[in-house]
Amino acid sequence: GDAGVWVKDSDPYDLAATVQRLLGDDDERRRVAAKGRARVDGELSWDAVAGRTVGAYERALLHKRAS
Repeated sequence: GDAGVWVKDSDPYDLAATVQRLLGDDDERRRVAAKGRARVDGELSWDAVAGRTVGAYERALLHKRAS
């Protein structure tokens, strides 16, 4: 995704290489950080989580009433 970087599973060398690449590339590091922060703010904030939780309860109640 654009809000993070991919590394090979269970590959510490790939992880180390990726960290080194990000440490050496200020623009890429800032871009990934900004995208990650925006995703957290938009999808994982308490308001966003609470909204999805309320929606799930509302759908469950509608389903129960329809049964």
